[in-house]
Amino acid sequence: LKKPPDPDMEEKVKGDDQLVDIKPAPGCFELAFQQTKAYWLEVWEEFYNFLTCSDPKKARQTPNGFRIYYWCCKRTYQQLYRDGYWMLGLFMHVGLGLFCSVMGTSFFIGPLPTNVCETAPTQQVQSCTQSLNNPFLGIGTFTSWAVLFAGMVEGINTFGLEQVVFWRHSSHGLPLIPYFAAKVTMDAPRMVLDALFFFWGLTSGYTSMGNDGYLFAFILLNYWVGYSMGYFISVTAEPRNRSLYCVLFSMMWTVVFSGGVVLLTEIDDQYEGLTWIWDISPTRWGVEAFFLNEVSFYEYMVGVVRIYSVYGYNEDNLPKDFGIMFALGWFWQFITFILMKLLNRDQQK
Repeated sequence: LKKPPDPDMEEKVKGDDQLVDIKPAPGCFELAFQQTKAYWLEVWEEFYNFLTCSDPKKARQTPNGFRIYYWCCKRTYQQLYRDGYWMLGLFMHVGLGLFCSVMGTSFFIGPLPTNVCETAPTQQVQSCTQSLNNPFLGIGTFTSWAVLFAGMVEGINTFGLEQVVFWRHSSHGLPLIPYFAAKVTMDAPRMVLDALFFFWGLTSGYTSMGNDGYLFAFILLNYWVGYSMGYFISVTAEPRNRSLYCVLFSMMWTVVFSGGVVLLTEIDDQYEGLTWIWDISPTRWGVEAFFLNEVSFYEYMVGVVRIYSVYGYNEDNLPKDFGIMFALGWFWQFITFILMKLLNRDQQK
């Protein structure tokens, strides 16, 4: 093993007619800092040029960022919607909704009333705080997993199918910002249509006792996050294993971090210091939104509100749940954007 060079030493080598200073190579942390600094300067320069429609460093005249965005949207539209075969995939989402609809029913029996609990025997004390029949937690958890997984499977194709094409165009000067924005923009109609067809299939066999608009928002936002996570998987996983990663990724968020299997009231004691993982889990907020929407119909029942505290939910959290799910979709898209700039840089030069 060679001894690493001392950063404070400089060796002077005498040439034919001048002295040449040979400085030691930068250390790992210094090199990482230099690369990170250069990366963020490049991102900022591209973003600034996109907003100002200028790039003084280019040797030839090229379109501004907004025109590139328009052309990328047009190209993506031709790729996705031109042949019409994409419409056949919508019926797969109908079938997925039908499968989820047969899981349970809206029949709900809340906790025993307070006056009954005052004289109830010891064996029925648990029924004073927990519902006697509550299928909503299980239905919400499974539906969140199904929609999230379906969105991931759709999302991995957005960037994954033409990764090599993007590298080639990027090496010829294609900026990432308009390309990325165009891809997400053209996916938005598919997200809405997938959610509509899934909602159609789900409501064909499942009667929601809550607000149908909130139920559709729950489905749409799960697709929004699922697509965004699919983008992330498509730029980090090898092509042959992306579908398997979608299964593992969706199961991780649903089974472990949804609050439906490990209740939110238990994580502070059992997983101290890791509760932040539940905060960034889309299924944790999605299941709560589904549960609150369905149980809201039964709030006239005496003592039914007490069930919220059993699962760690807040009855006023419905707008917050939807807002956080929307923000998590942007979060995964931002991570994907960063990785598309950071990874495979030798292929984009």
